[in-house]
Amino acid sequence: MNIHQQSQLLQLSVSLNSLQNARENIGSSFIDLSRLALYAEESGADQIGLYVSEQKWPDMEADVRQLSQQVINSFELEVLPTRFMLDQLAKVPVKNVCLVSACEPFGTQIGAIDLLADLDHVQAAIKELHAQAKQVSIYILPVPEQIIAAANVGVSRLRLDCSSLAHATDGSERERELVKIRLAVTECVRYGISVTLGGALALPEITLLAGMPDITQVHVDGAVFAQSLLIGWEKAVREMTALLIKSRLSNGQM
Repeated sequence: MNIHQQSQLLQLSVSLNSLQNARENIGSSFIDLSRLALYAEESGADQIGLYVSEQKWPDMEADVRQLSQQVINSFELEVLPTRFMLDQLAKVPVKNVCLVSACEPFGTQIGAIDLLADLDHVQAAIKELHAQAKQVSIYILPVPEQIIAAANVGVSRLRLDCSSLAHATDGSERERELVKIRLAVTECVRYGISVTLGGALALPEITLLAGMPDITQVHVDGAVFAQSLLIGWEKAVREMTALLIKSRLSNGQM
């Protein structure tokens, strides 16, 4: 039995990034990330994610420490594999790290790492994080070359950037993107890598992806945040949890 057959339950990873962006605009006193993380867990989230840049670290280190200590299930910190961030990670009780790149021009949003262009640097960062007893995943594009490179640097978990699915302009392009993602998931299975699907995904894309076999987790951000503006944070997370379960049932995955 491989890691993808051990559990048919699809996990939900909820990002706090959109909440953090809102907090920067309206003030930290109005949005308590730790409390909202706990509410998300109570509503069905299996993991909480947060991106912190070098520039924001001095202001957010306390949030990171609090989330690391208070999140019950799993807290994953998204960071760039820079010398500064590796030094900071050695000082905080974060157990799960996802290595990402920063989208320009402001570097406030995450993007997929190009392992082929930066293999040695990323591999050294992973080795250092493993020495700190941290679990490491990498955010990459769903293409075989990137997955093979990830397998060679010794990670057992990957998050695949499926944003291109949301950007598809018609049905045929969407189907091509789905085929690409399915092939990428199959490649991960071949290397014994646990798969999370993420990216800039709206509800239709999440519904499609959640029904795929062999994935262990779906990572959501903007979709649940947008829903929360209409129906509240906790209900938005509960509905997202229900959507994942329904998609699995519809595709015979449970």
